[in-house]
Amino acid sequence: MKGVDYSQRKRVVISGIEHDCVIACAEYLKNAGVSVDTVMPDGYGIITPDALARVLKDDTALVCVMTVNNITGAIQPIDALCALTHERGALFFTDAVQAVSSLKNRASICSPRRRINFTGKRARAFCT
Repeated sequence: MKGVDYSQRKRVVISGIEHDCVIACAEYLKNAGVSVDTVMPDGYGIITPDALARVLKDDTALVCVMTVNNITGAIQPIDALCALTHERGALFFTDAVQAVSSLKNRASICSPRRRINFTGKRARAFCT
């Protein structure tokens, strides 16, 4: 998040279900002059494309939505959210730590147009 160029687009959208480290980065960016908007999940814990579309602005540089919520287990529609984000000219980042061992179609979250992070702690369970 901190490595994104915010010189032209000065807005970040994070979901209301992000990990504390993403929230902390968003606060850091906010203090540096970047606007931060939050998109909230529906009653099932899902960030819908319609909800994201309502908060995306022309100056959005980055959208952050975790793939699988570590508390509720809700799986986000990452392909649709990423496509919408790219249509608007912004980057998409997903925290896929919880997804490594829980999603059957892991290839879809590893598109070359996405920024993604994993952790060895979760990947070990998948790789062994």
